[in-house]
Amino acid sequence: MKRIITQLFMFSVLVFTLTACSKYEEGSNFTLLTKKARMVNSWKVLKITSDGVDITSANLITEVDIRKNGGITVRGELFGIPNSSEGAWVFSPNKSQIIITGENGNISAYDIIKLKKDELKVSITENDVFTIHEYVSK
Repeated sequence: MKRIITQLFMFSVLVFTLTACSKYEEGSNFTLLTKKARMVNSWKVLKITSDGVDITSANLITEVDIRKNGGITVRGELFGIPNSSEGAWVFSPNKSQIIITGENGNISAYDIIKLKKDELKVSITENDVFTIHEYVSK
């Protein structure tokens, strides 16, 4: 009986440990995939809000391809004309942000809110404007 109680206790500690901490606000508590494996994907914009206003229909960004080799391609439209730009990406040291360097050398740090194999949600504040990007796997 004592052995069963000990095993149940150990199991409950394990379950509590696995479900108690998550790196991201809306992230999975447990996954077998690495953060990089979840980040590398072809993403389609689900929604973009800027200071609470939905700007998705502006199509400034429509797709983002994040590659394993550290490359990134962002596609969208500018005044109805298809546009794309290349860059590079890395995680911040604690993997709470994705750091993107554009082809023009500009660096942007996005806070990761959710990172699942088929969902990505990030936020950034630039020039006092808070923007949230939500993506789904293509």
